[in-house]
Amino acid sequence: MFSKLKKELFYIKETVRYGYGPASLLNYLKNKIFARQIGKKIPKWKCEKQDDFEVHMLCQKSDVVTATWSLWSFLKNSQLCPKIVIHDDGSLDGESAAIFKSKFDNLEIVWKKDADELIDKMNVNPIVKDYRKNGYPLILKLVDIFLLSRSEKIMVLDSDVLFFKKPEEIVRFVKGSCGRDALISQAGGGFAVRVNSSYLNKYNLTQKNIELMNSGIIVYKKFSISESKLSEYLENCELDMSDYFVEMTGWNCLIGQTNCEFLPLDRYIIKGRPDSNTVAKHFTSPRRHEMFAYGIDKVRC
Repeated sequence: MFSKLKKELFYIKETVRYGYGPASLLNYLKNKIFARQIGKKIPKWKCEKQDDFEVHMLCQKSDVVTATWSLWSFLKNSQLCPKIVIHDDGSLDGESAAIFKSKFDNLEIVWKKDADELIDKMNVNPIVKDYRKNGYPLILKLVDIFLLSRSEKIMVLDSDVLFFKKPEEIVRFVKGSCGRDALISQAGGGFAVRVNSSYLNKYNLTQKNIELMNSGIIVYKKFSISESKLSEYLENCELDMSDYFVEMTGWNCLIGQTNCEFLPLDRYIIKGRPDSNTVAKHFTSPRRHEMFAYGIDKVRC
């Protein structure tokens, strides 16, 4: 309880510190305190499913409302109609499922207990199952989405990304006019990629600038990544399996081996406030307050 209060006070302080003004502070409090009541006003998105495209999201119970806004803003601005697959991290419940299903057609929830059984029966390298069972919980975003996705084109989306304009690059990819096998968002700054140097050199991953990749938005063709590639990454990963960054490092290494392209950083942003050029913003943890201070209201317009 104390840690949650401390975090909220930090976000309120950050809202004030970044000079968003009294209105944004009130918006933050409104969208945080009445999050579920406001979320109930989101109209259900109905459309005819495209069989070759899935959007996958790992979600925890505390993020159901932000996940709903993230998915809704993507559908609204892209006008695409994928199958939506929500991967339970183990904390979702019946109420969570009811919220998602009340807002989206073509939605499936993969409960963690069901995913446990499915993947346990799969004939995959034991290292994959070991990391999934004993690694940091975020590893489900890498292993489960990779193993359980089925469509020709897959999108991996974080629950703290909001879309404000049509994502032309992603729409072209889904419609087959992109010429690439994968698109991935940028981090706006690098991080240490801790994998075996011979592995990096084998696939020229340093030249691909994988340290600049961010797994908040990924779109890829299913055939471009194999289970053996996932196993090979885990065998060469030098992070402790309990490390938070095993998941993102994995996606970056796998996407880096494809014919990939970065989503433009000036249009798919992390830092800064959205402007007329911004397609989407990833409200990462240090900037989560911005999602409630102005992001949700901007999406609702």
